[in-house]
This record gives sequence, structure tokens and C-alpha cells, in this order.
Amino acid sequence: MRVLISSDAILNATEEFLDWRVFGFFFSFVNVMFRALFIGITRTKVLTLNAVLMAMTNVLLDYLLIFGHAGFPKMGIQGAAIASVIAEAVSILFFVVYTRLTVDIRKYALNQIRSFDFGLLKRVLDISVFNKLRHSRWWRAPLAATALAAVLDTTVFWSVAFAGEDLPWITWALGDLGVKLLMAVCLLLPFRLLIGRHAQTNAPV
Repeated sequence: MRVLISSDAILNATEEFLDWRVFGFFFSFVNVMFRALFIGITRTKVLTLNAVLMAMTNVLLDYLLIFGHAGFPKMGIQGAAIASVIAEAVSILFFVVYTRLTVDIRKYALNQIRSFDFGLLKRVLDISVFNKLRHSRWWRAPLAATALAAVLDTTVFWSVAFAGEDLPWITWALGDLGVKLLMAVCLLLPFRLLIGRHAQTNAPV
């Protein structure tokens, strides 16, 4: 965090917030699973109700915990983090109760515990991500792949080699990334020409 934040006060406040906010990751992941379920069975109105409930819970707890009203301790930014975590937990509780009362859990096999299928995940990603890129404009797939590789390569190299050094390495890394992205854009034209020539060569007579 020190690499991104120069102010000690802001850094301390950020660390205080994250010390509590990190506990919300579990609830966020479970929340995403429930959202996927209700989108899949086309019952999206419940998502709006859940969002309203979570927002109201968060606002109320922010008022109580940040400023210390109604007998609650005045916790400042830590209170904001705790309020967000509790709001997400309330959201999960709402989803569990609603699902139990209104959804046929046997129909959707929600009463069965299965092992994680990485092969199924790969097939889903192939269909939902790469297939969509392949059927969009010709330049999106190569540009997206190159940009992703450039960002990953730049991040790993510069952070491992220079993190903690008293050097403007972030500026250097951004410059390096800019050159890679510029090269990717410039190489799109020859890529298009090669693809067009290959398509003409393999076209049926």
C-alpha cells in the first residue's frame, strides 16, 4: 500500500478499513452465487429487493457505528467497514431464507453437495468469454489477449524487480506498458492482412 499512498494518515485509515473489510470477501462470493442462481431462473426482482435491503442496512449501520449514535461506539472508518460486512451478511441471510421458502431446492439440486468441476468451469469460460470475443469484431480478440498479457507481464516484472526501491519505477512501468500497448495496436494491421490472406487461400473453389 505504501507504493500507492504517500500520506501516512490516509495509509493508516486505509489499513484500518481493510482490516475489517476483508471479512466481507466470503459474503461477497456467496452473494454472487445467489445472484447467478436467480438470474439463471429468471427471478431477478429478488435481486432488487436484496440490493435495497443491503443498502438500507449499510446506511443505518454507518450512521450508528461511524458516529456512535444510539449507544454504539464511535468507530469512524472502522465502523464503515464493519457496517459493509454486516450488510453483506444480512444480504446472504435474506437470500438463504428467500430461497428456502420460495425455490424448489430439489429441482435445482441445491440440496446436494458436489465437488468443484474445473473442467466445467473451463467450458463455461470458453463459451461465455472467448466465444464472444471470436464472434465480435476481428480486432477485439487479439487486442484483448495482448493487452492482458502486457498488463500481467509489466505488473509482475516491475513489482518484483523494483518494489520497495526509492526509484520512480511506477512511472517506468507505465511507460513500458504504454509501449507494449502501442505495439499491439500497430501490429493489428499486419495481423488482419495475414488472416485475410489465409482465409482466401483456404476458401472453397
